Amino acid sequence: ELIETVSTDTEGKVELDLVRKPFLMVANRGTERGYLKLWDGKALSLSNFNVSGAKVQRGVQGFIYGERGVWRPGDNIYLNFILEDSDDNLPADHPVIMELIDPSGNVKTRKVETNSTNGFYHFPLKTEDDDQTGNWLARVTVGGTAFTKRIKIETVKPNRLKIDLKFSKDRISVKDNSLKGDLNVKWLSGVPAKNLKAEFDLLLTPARTKFERYPNYTFDDQAKEFSAETERIFSGTVDEKGYAGINVSLNKQTSAPGMLMATFSGKVFEPGGDFSIDQFSIPFYPYSSFVGIKRPEGDRRGQLITEKDHELEIVSVDAEGNLVSKKGLVLEVFKLSWRWWWDRSNDNLAYYVSQNYSSPYHREKVTTVNGKAKVKLNIPNRDWGRYYVRVRDTESGHSSGSVTYFDWPGWAEESRPGGAALLNFSTDAEDYGVGKKVKVNIPASTNGRALVSVENGSKVIASYWIETKNGTNTFEF
Repeated sequence: ELIETVSTDTEGKVELDLVRKPFLMVANRGTERGYLKLWDGKALSLSNFNVSGAKVQRGVQGFIYGERGVWRPGDNIYLNFILEDSDDNLPADHPVIMELIDPSGNVKTRKVETNSTNGFYHFPLKTEDDDQTGNWLARVTVGGTAFTKRIKIETVKPNRLKIDLKFSKDRISVKDNSLKGDLNVKWLSGVPAKNLKAEFDLLLTPARTKFERYPNYTFDDQAKEFSAETERIFSGTVDEKGYAGINVSLNKQTSAPGMLMATFSGKVFEPGGDFSIDQFSIPFYPYSSFVGIKRPEGDRRGQLITEKDHELEIVSVDAEGNLVSKKGLVLEVFKLSWRWWWDRSNDNLAYYVSQNYSSPYHREKVTTVNGKAKVKLNIPNRDWGRYYVRVRDTESGHSSGSVTYFDWPGWAEESRPGGAALLNFSTDAEDYGVGKKVKVNIPASTNGRALVSVENGSKVIASYWIETKNGTNTFEF
């Protein structure tokens, strides 16, 4: 069905408002024809660009918020909804519908509001004392657009005891195999809570390993599996002054992919049986030394080119992040099969690497001098594909690695979906405040023209033709 026929102006542009999204656009001049499908993702290739941002539905945006983050059954829930309709797509008295849905999917409350104060809609809601606890859902519908927010309804009991467990360290290393802590418990009035039963558990969970001096290095090994288990570290009573000493023994964690987070969670029981809870976490470095790897950035997709020497940078540090020289580090390269990559339902990287441990694609010894080393890696064209590059410290047991893709030069550098070439432009900052000037750097050739389109989530705000010169061209708006 033909929706509309229009003609371009002297600048070769045309602007029009359409009621619904079209399927196809045809441009013609004489006997020439151009065709463009207007499906999402088809009009322009989105796979090579960062297209994240605020999602705008049908030209309007909305936001739901409440006066707190959790409610009890029987509480009044005061929710507010902000509607932004900068393009006046909706009439002034358009209804806004709020629905409160319980965890079973039943609509418990439904309210309709047509009046707002500067786009703010107020919805006072009420729950019953015997309502379900769990994650409820607040859904606001404006025309054909819906906005949702999770509402937590829980039976919350406030702490009556102040629990303070302190260790002398803000980070734990493998040297601290025996850790001493001081537990102090008081009533909220400040009086010591004497002779009360206390229990504390320890849970170790993987966390990203980071050292401030080496932000671009990978210090975690995806090929290691770590299963977290809760361990009871204290069960006893505090004394007359509400004090107890806690001794923690941390076992060696050889299967840890890197740094672990030690989470201490505890309960202190009142004489009547009620209890108060407390939880905090401390980073735990389970190895005496760590090895990190940094691979080249690659092309725009992060891929490396075959038949070319790529320099891998390796660094070895102690648990405090200080450089240490290491001998006998092992660099291993595993080629990942396509079956593993496309069918990960029954396999994982740790299983794959362990199965192929005895026959890696490449293996060599590496020595770091003053904590640093560089290794060259070259993959032939015939062996293109996905690889796992790992470096191991055989002395401490730590290892790190990352998945890297190698492709032919022609495919990795030249061929692109959506066109013969990409125009890689950049801005002078990541974020801008309202009213600030934006500078866009556009690489181009001599005597060229560039069409710059400034858009928000729902429409084209403005478009400009600019004449280009060879090199970088700066455009401001």
